[in-house]
Amino acid sequence: MDEATFWQIIEETKAASNGNIDKQYRLLIDRIAQLSVDDIVEFKAIYWDLMNIADTRTIGAAFRLIAIYGSDDSFADFCGWLISRGKAVFYQALENPEILADLPEQELKDPELDLFGAIYHGYKDKTREEEFPPAKRESIKRKEFEGDWESEEAAKVYPRLGLVYKKKIEEED
Repeated sequence: MDEATFWQIIEETKAASNGNIDKQYRLLIDRIAQLSVDDIVEFKAIYWDLMNIADTRTIGAAFRLIAIYGSDDSFADFCGWLISRGKAVFYQALENPEILADLPEQELKDPELDLFGAIYHGYKDKTREEEFPPAKRESIKRKEFEGDWESEEAAKVYPRLGLVYKKKIEEED
């Protein structure tokens, strides 16, 4: 398992799901269960690398504006969703989260995917085990937390995402 294969699996399940995030989750479980145990463990390690890369103030702003409300778990699911959008979207969003405003509105409605849950269930389906074996390498280290955003502050810095936020707030009222 390498990062290119990781992204190939993400892209294949995204395409096969036709934009349905729940279907992509189920497809990921099935696809991961087809991998060797070593590949599943490395898939999980790549996931953690990407999660650590995404844990930035910039992605935190996107989370605050697209997901509106949320906890640490919701942020993890948002990052899982961001990874599930594919390699190009993931890396472009790290540079400029405003590109997320270009995604289809349907994709922005429920921006959460428990990617770790899909990995866990794929592993469990494969092995019937609850615990993963240890990784053969260390994950990329997280950066020091850069601080959280208030929605209004984030909307000023990222105005296109601010419009997504405003629309979601209006829909709730």
